[in-house]
Amino acid sequence: KQWYQRRVRSSSVCWLFGVFPVMLLVPTLVHRRSTALTGVAVFTMVFGGLQYMSYLVTGGSWEYLSAVYGFILTVPDYTPNIGAAWYFFSEMFSHFTVLFLSVYQVNLFLYALPLSLTFPRQTSLVTFCLLLLMAMFKPYTCVGDYLVPFAMLPIWLHLF
Repeated sequence: KQWYQRRVRSSSVCWLFGVFPVMLLVPTLVHRRSTALTGVAVFTMVFGGLQYMSYLVTGGSWEYLSAVYGFILTVPDYTPNIGAAWYFFSEMFSHFTVLFLSVYQVNLFLYALPLSLTFPRQTSLVTFCLLLLMAMFKPYTCVGDYLVPFAMLPIWLHLF
């Protein structure tokens, strides 16, 4: 039970820094279906408290929300990086920008629930898959996004 509460609280803290880590909450909620409502309530309370503290730290302004979440979701900067999103978005026609951004962002979230329902007892495997998918599909990816799932590979060393 303690790992469940810690994982829910950790997910809410991670979501404070970006949109994509909320997917890591799905395998936990599927694994513990009986207490999923409690997990969502704890997640909401912790995340709401952290957002309120951020509001107070920024001097009573909600402008940081567009800087944190809006920048990730709207992808305004097409500077080349190690990800493929910059190339994808710089080569598309400008009148299709909203459509492609929507499809690209929703694509990442589509994998969380099917993977969690397919492997309900292997939360570490689903977490590994979701971390790898996040690293591949994030618009502004970095080397560290790939290092976390690769650091988890020794967990399945006995399979090789």
